[in-house]
Amino acid sequence: MRALLLASFLVSTTAVAQTYAPPPPVPPPAPAPLMAPADGPGNGMQLELGLLQTGGVLNLLTDVFSTNTGVGGNAGAFATPQPSLSVGYQWDQNALLLGLGLAAASGPTFLFGIGPTYRRYFTPLRTGAFSGFGEGTIAFEILAPNAGPSSFGIGFDGGLGGEWLFVKNFALFAKATLGYTHIGLPGGLNFDGIGLAGTAGLTLHL
Repeated sequence: MRALLLASFLVSTTAVAQTYAPPPPVPPPAPAPLMAPADGPGNGMQLELGLLQTGGVLNLLTDVFSTNTGVGGNAGAFATPQPSLSVGYQWDQNALLLGLGLAAASGPTFLFGIGPTYRRYFTPLRTGAFSGFGEGTIAFEILAPNAGPSSFGIGFDGGLGGEWLFVKNFALFAKATLGYTHIGLPGGLNFDGIGLAGTAGLTLHL
C-alpha cells in the first residue's frame, strides 16, 4: 500500500513540475541573407561626348553676327556653344563636369567655350534603367580670331535630361537647356541673347 501511495505521489509531483516548468529557450532567428549590391557603375570618372547638337539664340540687343542690323527680335547667326566633350567625376547621384565647346559665329569667326557643370541625378544609375537629371552650367567664351581685348563672353544655362545605362559602363543621354549669353566686342558693341539647345550623345563611366 505504501509503495502504491509513494508511486502515486511521485507521478503527481512530476506532473505538477512539468506543468510549471519554464518553456525551452527559443533559438535566435537565422541572419537574413546579404543582399547583392545593385548593379551600377559606382563612383568614378565620367566622360560625355555630345554627338547630336541643335540650338539657336534669340537676339535681345544688336544683331552683330548677321548681315541685318536692328534691336531685338532678330535671330542670331550662331548658337551658344554647347559642350561637345565633358570630363568629370560622378558620385552618389551627383556629377561635376568640365565641358569644352566650339560654335561657328560669323564667317571665319568661331566661339570657343569652357563650362563647369553641376548635375544631380534624380535616381541612382542602374544598369538597364533610365535616370533623369537636372544641371546648371557657367560658360566662359572667347572669339577666335580675336577681335580685340574685349572679345569675350559669359553664359549661364540650366536644363533637364536623362541617361539610359544600357550596359554597366555605357549610357545614352539627351538633354535640353535654356541659357543666357553675353558677348562683348571692341567699340562698345555687345550681344545679349537667350538660347534653347538640345544635346544627345554617349556617356562612359570609368
